[in-house]
Amino acid sequence: MKNDYFIRIPNTLDGLTAGAAGMREFLGTVGVSAEVAFALDLAYEELVTNTIKYSYADSDPHDIDISVTVDDDSVELEVCDDGQEFDPTIQAPPDTSLPVEDRPIGGLGLHLIRNLTDAFTYRRSGKKNFTRIRKRRI
Repeated sequence: MKNDYFIRIPNTLDGLTAGAAGMREFLGTVGVSAEVAFALDLAYEELVTNTIKYSYADSDPHDIDISVTVDDDSVELEVCDDGQEFDPTIQAPPDTSLPVEDRPIGGLGLHLIRNLTDAFTYRRSGKKNFTRIRKRRI
């Protein structure tokens, strides 16, 4: 069985919070395990926060589309925005062998997404970024 969830949020921290709450409620109603829901929540928070903070060259309002698809085998999260082109899947992983105080800021969230999910993809179509993660259901 396939279940879909969609929400359009503004590029604000209030929008981020509303989208997260809606997604969590949806995942709970379709019986997604706590482990899978945690991975999706972390990916959502990281991707949408980065979009809000770094993707726009102006201070105008923008919409961010969030889609979640749940089927018998997996859960997929897609974030679509009209911000500057940015492929998070090709960013170098942080050097986790360095002491925390010596590491540059940034990159750890994307590293966690890579390690907590089964697929992490990006595509640019027209003037839109589409970032998708997939996690097998447990």
